Amino acid sequence: MHVVKNSEKACCTCDHWTGIRVSDTAGFVFTFENLEGFCRGVKREVHGVEFDIALTFPDTRCNSWGRWTELDS
Repeated sequence: MHVVKNSEKACCTCDHWTGIRVSDTAGFVFTFENLEGFCRGVKREVHGVEFDIALTFPDTRCNSWGRWTELDS
């Protein structure tokens, strides 16, 4: 189990990440540590072609982080 505060800048708290996660009213986000999810915010270049979808773990960090919109509900 991977648990972070909902203010931490990690994939599991980012709006670009599509992995399985759950937020609670106490201000935490829960996910599985070894569960990967697709990120739609990271730009990667493979063989000269740029992709904007990457497979990442919930604790990965990047410069494209954007607060998960569900955390504002």
